[in-house]
Amino acid sequence: MTSTETTARRRKVKRLLIDTSALYALNDADDRSHSAATAFWKANPDALFVMSSPIFGEFLTLAKKRFGGRAVVKAGEFIRQSPRFEVVHLDENDEEAVWEIFHRYADKDWSWFDVTLFHLARKLGVWEVFAFDDHFRQMGLSVLPGP
Repeated sequence: MTSTETTARRRKVKRLLIDTSALYALNDADDRSHSAATAFWKANPDALFVMSSPIFGEFLTLAKKRFGGRAVVKAGEFIRQSPRFEVVHLDENDEEAVWEIFHRYADKDWSWFDVTLFHLARKLGVWEVFAFDDHFRQMGLSVLPGP
């Protein structure tokens, strides 16, 4: 059992994947999806938001450009310490599986980062993602909060 599964069972919460687009929208009041993101966040106080370590890194990199180092470190510490988030670190087998998916679907406009979430969906059996990128639907995931 992974630490994510243990945490979810202990808390009896719903696990949802979370994409960089949702993390960014939650943190940027000027983002066009900010209102929808904050409403979804508030409406799901018991959800466990699961991301891959590459998604966490992508968010930190993009947010640092927009908000600066101090603000993004504060956001990163919140994510690392909050019981509402789980950052899943990919091992060598995960990386190989991500590469296989990335290679197989090279015709799709899916980033490496997004494919790590697709891999986690398969590995953990979590088929809903908090995101504002439509290409997750191509992967067969339910995108929340939805249109």
